[in-house]
Amino acid sequence: MKKNLLVMGSAAILAAMPLVMASCGKDDDDPPSKAAISFEMSETTVYEDEGTIEYTIVLDKPAPEDFVLEFDITGTATNLTDVNPEQEPYDFEVVGDESEIEIAEGETEAKISIKFWSDWILEEDAETIVIKLDDVNSENNLITISGDDELTINLVNEDGTLVGLEWVDVDDDGKNEPVDMDLIFWAKNDESELTPIDAPPFSAPYKDNAFEYVFYPDILEFEDNDYAFSYTYYKGEVDSLLFGVYSVRFENGDYNESNNLMEASGIYETVNKNPWADSEEPTFVIAQNFEIESNIFTNFTPEDTIIAAAESSRVRAKSFSKETTLKFPATLMQNLPKERQKISDAARAKFRSKLKLQ
Repeated sequence: MKKNLLVMGSAAILAAMPLVMASCGKDDDDPPSKAAISFEMSETTVYEDEGTIEYTIVLDKPAPEDFVLEFDITGTATNLTDVNPEQEPYDFEVVGDESEIEIAEGETEAKISIKFWSDWILEEDAETIVIKLDDVNSENNLITISGDDELTINLVNEDGTLVGLEWVDVDDDGKNEPVDMDLIFWAKNDESELTPIDAPPFSAPYKDNAFEYVFYPDILEFEDNDYAFSYTYYKGEVDSLLFGVYSVRFENGDYNESNNLMEASGIYETVNKNPWADSEEPTFVIAQNFEIESNIFTNFTPEDTIIAAAESSRVRAKSFSKETTLKFPATLMQNLPKERQKISDAARAKFRSKLKLQ
């Protein structure tokens, strides 16, 4: 009898065990565990001419609910939304919403798209775009932002060719005299005639500078053809005006000193002045011819000096109308920024030393 009672008691205990185990299991009403969200990387480097790039945000598990991720963008690079794009250069824009992205339940990643723009300005130092995950809006608060909440994009200037015109604004008595010169770029028009197409602007008063620089990025994809430069003495009273021209490649974020394309110098007298902007049909002279091959400026007129226009057999005059010229034949060359001449004092000093203008 006692043995039967023990068996019955054991059976009762075994029968009750599933109930006990069930009571210790997870309640179906418990909320799902939280998911953490972060950037896939913390830092990266791009060039200004790389177009649109997507940057990935990842979750450590499928999103347990729909949510909105808010983000902030800071840094030294210029956002299109921070300027008047018709008048000022910019470096990038966000494709889509500027500050938030919607992520659906079950998703494991999302993308923020950045479109990069070539601004025609040579920045010797990398600029930055910093994207920070700021906040999450969801119904059940099941998403958290992890420690990898910030992405830094180092924006490096694209490759291209820098051309600089420097001069010495000192008269024979050693007195500084304001002088203005113009660097003018010629290209062939539809009739295959060389025509002035670019006179880079400089916003500072001419009396405050003795240089003009222009950067032509490779994104322009110049046709392989003949081109030319004019170096025009526009304003001033310095006789025997010493000037120099320097051209160098900017590649992989730095000046390529081994790819110095051209160094030349010359002297203009006051009789060579050409106040072309004051004339309805101004006349320029070509100071140097060259070619562009695969975006490389090459085969400059071989003489190592530039002779004054009146004495040179290498120059020829050409008249044109201001209303129809100094406009750009290619779409990429429209709406150029006014502030195109941006170069460090250190780089200028190096170039002036090479040109013996120190």
